This record gives sequence, C-alpha cells and structure tokens, in this order.
Amino acid sequence: RLVLSIPLGCGAIATIILGFGAIGLLHGAALWAAVLVPGIASWRQLPRITAGLGEVLPMLEGWSAPSGSLARVIAWSVVLLLLLGALPPTTDWDSLMYHLEVPGEFLKAGRILVPEDNLHVAFVGLWHMLYLPFLVIGSSIAPALLNAACALLLGIAVLVIGARLFDRSSAVLAFIALWGSSGIILVSATPRIDVVLAYCLLLVTYVLISAAEERRPEKLVTAAMLAGVALGMKYHALLFLAALLPVAVWAFGRL
Repeated sequence: RLVLSIPLGCGAIATIILGFGAIGLLHGAALWAAVLVPGIASWRQLPRITAGLGEVLPMLEGWSAPSGSLARVIAWSVVLLLLLGALPPTTDWDSLMYHLEVPGEFLKAGRILVPEDNLHVAFVGLWHMLYLPFLVIGSSIAPALLNAACALLLGIAVLVIGARLFDRSSAVLAFIALWGSSGIILVSATPRIDVVLAYCLLLVTYVLISAAEERRPEKLVTAAMLAGVALGMKYHALLFLAALLPVAVWAFGRL
C-alpha cells in the first residue's frame, strides 16, 4: 500500500496543479492549497504510512548473512549517497535547462505557457507540477529530494515485489543489483524524472500480475491510474505500456 499510494497521491496532486496552471492560478496560495488540503484530509492515514516504513528494516534484517548484511550496508549507503547528491545546488544541464527552468517560467507567468526561448517545454510533464510549490518558496533542492525519496521507494518496491512473486533471496539479490547501477543513484538525486518513471512502470507491471493472480478486477483500475501517471511524466512510457499490453490482456482474461 505504501509504494502504491504515494505515486497515486502525487499524481492526483500534480493533476490538480496542472488544472490550476491551465486556468492561470499558478501562485503560492493555490499551489500550497493543492498540497495541504489533501494532506489535511488524509492525516488519519499517517499511522499506516509510518507502519509501512517500519516494516522495511525488518525485511532487510530477516535475511541471513552475508546477503542480508550486505543489503543493509547498501541500503544505508544509498540513503547517504542520495542525500549527498540531492542537497547541493543542481548543476546538471538537463535540470538547469528545463526541469527547473521551465516550471520557473510557469510561475513567473502564473500559468502554463510556451516560453519564447525554451522549446524544451515539450519535455515538461505531470511530475514537474510537483516542483512548483517548492519553487514558489525558493527551494530548488526540494525537487531533487523528492525524486531521491522516490528512488528509495523504488528499492522498497523491488524488495516487496521480489518477496511476493519469488522469494526473499531473489528479492534481496534484486535489491542489491538495483543499486549496482550508478546511473540510478546519479539521476535520482536530481530533478530529472527517469527513475521516478521507472518506479511507476514497475508498479504497473506488478499490479497487473497481482490482479491476475488474485482475480481482483479493481486492481486493473489501479494499474490504469499508475499508467496514466507514468504517461503524464514522459511520453516514452507509451513504448513500455504498449509492450505491457499483452500482460494486461492476460490479466483481464483471468478475472
């Protein structure tokens, strides 16, 4: 529930902000209302979130040495690396050119628009709307921290999905292998959205398989919403979703 609800909730908030941008309401009060009102309305779910986070470390501790010890060392090392990467000012070209610059132009204009000198606006999507409440208070590192948190959720998702579909040994090996890719750590500590996109697409795949195995049609709706969030981030997701279509047909046929 933890790894599924966060991208769905973020997608809903981003859609609200996108709607505000379409009607010219991109200012501080509206942006923070889009974040705080759903947060206040769902405050009773906070114990479930903390309980979900509290289950992560026991999962790592449940594996025997040496793989369990290695997984714990890697987990804390990744947390440290992501913090060290996300806290300094952003310096990569993509982030400075459009991941932060174009949303900044939206804020200046108070609405969604095509800047005269930056056609990279074509690469700005749904997830970038979540940067606007932070940019309006002058925090340029918060988007990187948001993406770093989602990268950690990707690691949690790999653990949970691996343990449920295969076994704990497979899960911990997949968790270790995930962080063996330095590109994931380097990108997720920036405002770039590629790792967040991978996180959502992994969840789409898992929810489809889970819907077929448990014969629960409502999970197809969850998969569709996650797919919509992914497609709203980056149109490249359409290629992955097209390849996943046979799995969706198979899942639907098993209901």
